[in-house]
Amino acid sequence: MGKTCTNAKRAPKFTPSEKLLLMSIISNKYASVIEDKKTDRTYVQDRIKSWKMVEEDFNSSLPNGVFRDWECLKRFYENQRKEVRKIKSNKRQELLRTGGGQVPPTKDDPADMLLLSIMNEKTVSGLKNKFDSDCNVTPVAIEVGDTLIFDMDTNDPECDVPSPVQCNAKKKT
Repeated sequence: MGKTCTNAKRAPKFTPSEKLLLMSIISNKYASVIEDKKTDRTYVQDRIKSWKMVEEDFNSSLPNGVFRDWECLKRFYENQRKEVRKIKSNKRQELLRTGGGQVPPTKDDPADMLLLSIMNEKTVSGLKNKFDSDCNVTPVAIEVGDTLIFDMDTNDPECDVPSPVQCNAKKKT
C-alpha cells in the first residue's frame, strides 16, 4: 500500500520552468543511470542515489522555494514519460488513420522534447518492422518487353523492402 498521512498537504503543480529544470538536470548528469534498464541491486541503489542528487540539484536551483523530495520528482518524471509516450502514440495513430487527412498540429513543449532525447527511442515508438503495413510503400510497374516487373518504391528509409518482384504478367494490348 502507499503512504497515507492525514496532515499531509498537496504540493503545488509543477510549473513549466520547474519541468524544464528537472528534465535538463536529468539529461545533463543522470540520464544514463536513471534510464538504465538493469534491475540488479547495485543498479537500483545507484538509481536511488542519483534521484537524491537530482533532488539536491533541483531544490538548490529553484527560485520559488517549493521543496520537492526525490520520490515526488521521480513520480513526476515517470508520469511525464507516460504522457510523452501517449502523445507520440496518438500522433502516430493520426498519421496512420485510414482516410486521415492532415494531422492536427501539436504544441511541442521544450521539456517534452528534452525528455524524448533522454528516453530510449525503442520504448517510445517501438521497433520497426519491415514486413508491417506501417511501411510507406508504393508499387511501381516497370515494363520489360512482354513482362511486367513490380518494384516497391519506399518513402521510408527504415523499411527494407525486398528486391523487385518479377511476375509473368503479359502486357495488355
